[in-house]
Amino acid sequence: MAFRRVSAKEEEESSFSSTSTMDSDYEIPVALQKLHMWNNERMSTKVSQALSSMNTIRESESMRFSMVTANKWKKIGYHPYKPDASGYTALHRAAKRGDEAVVASLLAMFDGKAIDLASIKSHKQQQIALHIAAKYGNLEAVRLLAEPEFRSLVNMADRNGNTPLHFAATCSAPTAADVVALLLLRGADPTIKSKRDVFPIIAHVLTAQGDDPEIVQLLMKNGSDPNTIDGAGNTVLHIAVSQGLWKVAAALVREQAGMTIRNNQGVMVLDILSPPQLAWLAKFIVHPPKWVPYETQRSCMLVREDDKSQEDNSGGG
Repeated sequence: MAFRRVSAKEEEESSFSSTSTMDSDYEIPVALQKLHMWNNERMSTKVSQALSSMNTIRESESMRFSMVTANKWKKIGYHPYKPDASGYTALHRAAKRGDEAVVASLLAMFDGKAIDLASIKSHKQQQIALHIAAKYGNLEAVRLLAEPEFRSLVNMADRNGNTPLHFAATCSAPTAADVVALLLLRGADPTIKSKRDVFPIIAHVLTAQGDDPEIVQLLMKNGSDPNTIDGAGNTVLHIAVSQGLWKVAAALVREQAGMTIRNNQGVMVLDILSPPQLAWLAKFIVHPPKWVPYETQRSCMLVREDDKSQEDNSGGG
């Protein structure tokens, strides 16, 4: 049997109907799998109203482009509001690509409540489009999918108990902190843990690509406990110190993260700090808790006295 080479244009037209996973950009058209035949369907009243109500050229062009795309889908028998062979809707895929124009168009053209579309879960991982948008750090897509009308979806858990905030906290995109901040603003709860007992703050520090405390500070400001522990009893500070995230560790200590909390193996943060490391971190202890050993409090006082002495000497010179 001879195979005809598929043109780039044809591949683009059928890219949403795919047997690929969301982690793969290689997509195999499944046009022969007729999910729905739209050939004889008329344009819905809601779509017509959406098109006629556009006030700006940009919005109108965006909607018209979406309709042209929808018509192409119809010809190959693909329904953009139904999961494809991989279990994802067009909204999931638009959320992954960060195409806010398509996300907005799909939500606007849906015949029914938009939340019903936004709440459709993928088959395998049970993720909604907001999970996907947060995972890839697509800020504008997150903004659309976390609108006040979708408030009930902001803390929705996937198959593993991960919320969109878990995914945003582990995202390495430059927009990750903005996505975290937006989700928190829209009601994301940083105290929800996954089925593996992982909180967003733990997930972030475990996967951090650099020593930037911004996301940790955002999470603590909105309710994360600086002494949150993982399944092994390690605190966020245990993890930060063990991974050499000293700015993150300093931010935690400033919010009274404990150095004397023992993990399941009986190890404290104090046990893994060298004297210079302890002296440096001690600078960020604002008020030593009562349960901190005298030696630690004394170390903090000596550090401060030494700093004060140096300041006095420099001022008197």
